[in-house]
Amino acid sequence: MTRPVTLVGYVLLATAMATYQALGLLLRKTATLGQTVATLRRSRTGRVSLLATWLWVGWHLFIRAGYS
Repeated sequence: MTRPVTLVGYVLLATAMATYQALGLLLRKTATLGQTVATLRRSRTGRVSLLATWLWVGWHLFIRAGYS
């Protein structure tokens, strides 16, 4: 993948998360991100999923950020 495609993907992901959070706060029909994470943390599978996601994001944002 090229750098612009990757950056567009991250911008779309951040926009989707912000939209989900705004809908959760304004409409109160969906859970907020905090409530979603709290629900995931209740089970072992959810905690493992959160850890895997955190590691994946950290790897792609901080380790592989050597764009030249």
